[in-house]
Amino acid sequence: MAALKVAIFIFGLLGVGAYLAPRFKQETDESGKVGVPTTPNTSIFYGVGFLLILLAFLSAIHIIPAGHRGIVFSQVTGIKGYKLDEGFNIVTPLVDRVIVFDVRIQKEDAVGAASSKDLQNVKVEVLTNYHADAKTVNLLYQRIGTMEMVKSKIIEPGVQESVKAVSAEFTAAEIIQKRAKVKQRTFDLLAKRFKKYHLVLTDISLVNIEFDPQYTQAIEDKVRQAQIALKEEVIVEQKKHIAQQRIEEARGDKESRILRAQGVAEANTLLERSLTSNVLRQRWIYKWNGELPTYLAGNEAGNIIQIPPPE
Repeated sequence: MAALKVAIFIFGLLGVGAYLAPRFKQETDESGKVGVPTTPNTSIFYGVGFLLILLAFLSAIHIIPAGHRGIVFSQVTGIKGYKLDEGFNIVTPLVDRVIVFDVRIQKEDAVGAASSKDLQNVKVEVLTNYHADAKTVNLLYQRIGTMEMVKSKIIEPGVQESVKAVSAEFTAAEIIQKRAKVKQRTFDLLAKRFKKYHLVLTDISLVNIEFDPQYTQAIEDKVRQAQIALKEEVIVEQKKHIAQQRIEEARGDKESRILRAQGVAEANTLLERSLTSNVLRQRWIYKWNGELPTYLAGNEAGNIIQIPPPE
């Protein structure tokens, strides 16, 4: 914007110089043209007038950069009810003044101190991402001022108030356990508050949550005890599992032995049933080598008769 105005001003000066140069060379008594300056003073008067017109034209030109809006302040009526969009704009020269306002996303970090539902002191660091409403940025400037004023007047008090309101709804433990819900509740309150001042809240982050050192130590001790109890519970469960495995192995071994014994008994039973006198006689015949026995036993165990071998 400034470079464009400088370039136009330089070209204007060159034009004035080109216009005045030949006029100073003319002789005052030989001029026959009506309306053409014949003296240096008259030429300077027209030149100054041309420069004033050029400066007025330059003051009417305003180029708004990307991500910004122009707020028009009239020296007569004050803030006007419209704003200038990005790009080339023309306003009333010497009367309107343009204030360039940033409408891109801003980042602000603020800390809110409060008490939880169970009366524990808590500090919450909240990172806010927000931007001025491009449609009503002129009203924002009229009510609040610059973005620096917005930070001090709206952002920091808003974070403080929202943290106090949300912390009172949750216990200290719930603030940690239900962090997502706490964040959403804080966002809703801040967004509603920002909207009243023509600000748009896009996102927040709960960067850090701190409690009193005593409460923090109590939480750490409780977590440590819970970890120890969980470890002991895991050890007990492992021992139970090992004992159960051994029982299952013993039961399986017992059942395996019973099955083997049952198999042997059933095999002996089947064998006993199959060994009839005819079968035994047949097997004896198969096994006989053709030689007669030399001893013969009677029904009584003590009666053994020697059979004389053949001569």
